[in-house]
Amino acid sequence: MATRLAELHQSGFTFAPEAGTTRLRKAISKDLGEREIMATLEGVFQRGWQTIKLYFQIGLPTETMDDLDGMADLVCRFRDLLVRKVRKRPKLNVSVNPHVPKPFTPFQWFGQDDLPTLKEKTRYLKRIFPRGPVSLSCHEPELSVLEGVMARGDRKVSQAILRAWQLGCRFDDWRETFQYSRWLQAFEETGIDPGFYNQRERGEGEIFPWEAISCGVEREYFWLEWNRALKNKATYDCRDRRSCTLCGICTEDYRHDLYPPSFHTEGPSLVDLVRSHPDMEESTPHLCSPVPQETPEAPDELLDAPPGSEQRRTIRLCFSKKGVSRWLGQIDLQKTLIQTFRRAELPLATSQGFNPRPILSFAMALPVGVECSGEWVDVTLCTDDEMESLPLDSLIERLNTVSAPGIAFQSGEWIPPDAPSLARQASRLEGTVRWLDGTPDPERIFATLSEGVMEFRKSGRLVSLRPAREEKPAREVDLAPFIESLELEKQDGLPLFRVSLRILGGRTIRADEVVHALAHPHHLDPAPMDVRRGCVELGEQIAISRA
Repeated sequence: MATRLAELHQSGFTFAPEAGTTRLRKAISKDLGEREIMATLEGVFQRGWQTIKLYFQIGLPTETMDDLDGMADLVCRFRDLLVRKVRKRPKLNVSVNPHVPKPFTPFQWFGQDDLPTLKEKTRYLKRIFPRGPVSLSCHEPELSVLEGVMARGDRKVSQAILRAWQLGCRFDDWRETFQYSRWLQAFEETGIDPGFYNQRERGEGEIFPWEAISCGVEREYFWLEWNRALKNKATYDCRDRRSCTLCGICTEDYRHDLYPPSFHTEGPSLVDLVRSHPDMEESTPHLCSPVPQETPEAPDELLDAPPGSEQRRTIRLCFSKKGVSRWLGQIDLQKTLIQTFRRAELPLATSQGFNPRPILSFAMALPVGVECSGEWVDVTLCTDDEMESLPLDSLIERLNTVSAPGIAFQSGEWIPPDAPSLARQASRLEGTVRWLDGTPDPERIFATLSEGVMEFRKSGRLVSLRPAREEKPAREVDLAPFIESLELEKQDGLPLFRVSLRILGGRTIRADEVVHALAHPHHLDPAPMDVRRGCVELGEQIAISRA
């Protein structure tokens, strides 16, 4: 598998030992020995990978501090092997997540580690982890508390989720917007005790909220596996082994095998057998044969298909992004446009490297939350005579019929292969900032911005302080070179700010950034704003006519 993957794309190889010791890996039925892991990684390095990502969990059942020491020791050996085998920019990324028990698993009875314990384990790992080309990333323990409550919560938890939303909780998976204190307030106001759902050990007979539905696997089988986990006994995955664990998921009409079974099993389930013979479970260290079935070779035509040699043409489209679509980030916008072309049955051409992707390029990235009345995108299509004879009006109508809400295509033109890119042609754009009804003290905002505009026109300098990001320190940026003109007026008693921005070297600034820079010296928060961007103007290298 590593050899086949190396032929496609060498971005990085991901491996999930999950636990630092063989004993704990057996408890979660991931019976990988350290020699097997090291041999696998050595083979990966020999096939050219330079970046390895490892996934571990903390807070697993029966875990001790020795298992955390084993994790650090295992990573240390991975690092030493990586440095020996990879001479150019070796990199080892380690991700550690607290274990969150889930429904319909053997660990649904398990009491999750509490927050202080998870924090202490995280601090301990950061203290003992090896240095060098090792990057350690730890999931927020507070987020794991929320995940635990929602994973095994009942209908009462919905009231806490609603209350947290009312308190302003949004985008909680982002560290900079996560507000754990508000979640605790929501739990307190709705009478929810997170410890009841997370830390409490369940008994065998407790009825769970999720048992209103069936996943197919017998409940007794999960209980059997839970007790085996407490004894560090592994159960092999029956989908790629020659034996069946008789969990109850397979029926006469449905089998969950990846490969044809080597035999057909009839008779009582494993749960019934263990109940009839209690000594059977004690005497079997592992369930299923450890000998895997041979994996069939993939057809050569799937692996060695040559890149397409179809006819290609690039269309330049102007579109708007308004309404709910304003909240799409640039990556999501690109995915949305790709899906739009597929729904319109317009075949997208792809790059012909190791990692083929649809060929799209934009004039300027669109910030999240900003409406735009005219953005440009170049899309390369696989064309034929029928498509080239299709009027552009019809093509744009076909796209608009299936486009996402808020995205509308306005015009387009086929462009020659040697046409300059949009990034090279984009020259200027217009930005508008409006204040909404109900804005507090709009007169003060208008007066402060008027003073800021006058100072800018006198000095010819406007400084914006950009906060620190990851490894980049905070820095001051002079916005003046990007500003061509600006205007401030009143509309219906509210400030209205317009700015014309230059695009220099493919870079520009945001209209709201200009507003904040004008207001900052006067210690004024300009309050919530509606930011909109006009059509990006292109240079004169080629003529673009509207459809």
